[in-house]
Amino acid sequence: MTSPAARAILSIVTSRLYITPGTRIPAVKNEAVRNDVRQRRTAKGLAQADLARELAVSRQTINSIETGRYTPSLPLAIAIARFFGTPVEEIFHADHD
Repeated sequence: MTSPAARAILSIVTSRLYITPGTRIPAVKNEAVRNDVRQRRTAKGLAQADLARELAVSRQTINSIETGRYTPSLPLAIAIARFFGTPVEEIFHADHD
């Protein structure tokens, strides 16, 4: 049984994602995600440490994102996009074969 609070949260989430209750969401394949973080960072003349400081993460996190070893969480991806003033999908690209 789902609590009223959980139902309320689910209602908000599904309405914002335009998903009706009961809709089956296809599984997401584990695809590689390319990104333009390094290009955008260097275009602004920032070091990895500068961007890390702005985003409140470590320099190593920025390095791992730029080299593709780490795909950032959604909140971090949104923060990166907002920092660069662009939509997330213009920075992060799923590789489709």
